[in-house]
Amino acid sequence: MKAFNYKKVHRDKSYTSVMPEGHSYVLMDVKDLSEYIRYKISYIYSLVHQGKIPYHKPNGKKLFFFKHEIDRWILGAKVRSIDEIQGDYKKQKQNKE
Repeated sequence: MKAFNYKKVHRDKSYTSVMPEGHSYVLMDVKDLSEYIRYKISYIYSLVHQGKIPYHKPNGKKLFFFKHEIDRWILGAKVRSIDEIQGDYKKQKQNKE
């Protein structure tokens, strides 16, 4: 099993050990995540319940979130611009011809 370099975002406590690959991860609980993305805690629980946000629940109790997963989740919710949509449409139209 890999050891993680856990670092709390907004708190004094930090849990550190290094993964063999040298990667480190920032681990957040619900309160940390709320401060990071500025969503209400109740809304975060709603997103978890709906399965719309990546989370981890070891031992079936407390929720944890990895910052890099949250960053990817936020970046994955990009709304395409009209130019991007038109460009995709033109490419599809050319491929059909």
